[in-house]
Amino acid sequence: LQLRPTVAAALRDSTSKDPKSRAAAAEALGDAKDAERDDARAALNALTSDVEPHVRFASLAGLAKLGDGTSVDAVLARFDDENAMVR
Repeated sequence: LQLRPTVAAALRDSTSKDPKSRAAAAEALGDAKDAERDDARAALNALTSDVEPHVRFASLAGLAKLGDGTSVDAVLARFDDENAMVR
């Protein structure tokens, strides 16, 4: 059984040195509720430029889960990502 991190923990982990922690954080941030959405969106937007492709991919998936459309520019910027998984 693996527990999903809270949004507060995911926000903390979004700046971890460990790319697996950052990717897991991005996935969890996509589940943020109303009061947490602005902070989650900001962290996810920052992670779209991560050096690790799987973190960039997870951040885009998290933004898609939020589904509010305010991060369209961050998503469009990844259309020409060097990594096919991210595109």
